[in-house]
Amino acid sequence: MSQYSIMIVLVLGTSIWAAIDASKIGAGKVASNNWSVNTSPVQWFFLCVLLWIVFFPLYLVKRSGIRRAVVASQDTRQPGSVLPAAGWYADGSGVNSKADELVKLDALRQSGVLSQAEFDAEKAKVLGAPFPPVQPG
Repeated sequence: MSQYSIMIVLVLGTSIWAAIDASKIGAGKVASNNWSVNTSPVQWFFLCVLLWIVFFPLYLVKRSGIRRAVVASQDTRQPGSVLPAAGWYADGSGVNSKADELVKLDALRQSGVLSQAEFDAEKAKVLGAPFPPVQPG
């Protein structure tokens, strides 16, 4: 292959990727004052093909901003509301399931943070046992 055909394959391949990626992140589907957010995937393709050295790097820089704008437009929370604290679940309960707690406890036991006796006591609490198991000794 000559150097020109390699360059053509490179430009077309990266331009197609930019268009597919722009489609996946929702470019062009949000009303915004930012031209890069309003640029559709087809427009990104043609911009990249026609002036690749400028628009392909520009797309790479702008794609995180496009993604943020799309996510912000899909946010249905009321203005002024706060996000739930870390550890809260999609149902908003803020309560971990017993299985989640046991997995976390087992990870702590395996890493050495909890001893086997501490793990057993915490496991009994999670499972709702009336008292921790007695260690023979």
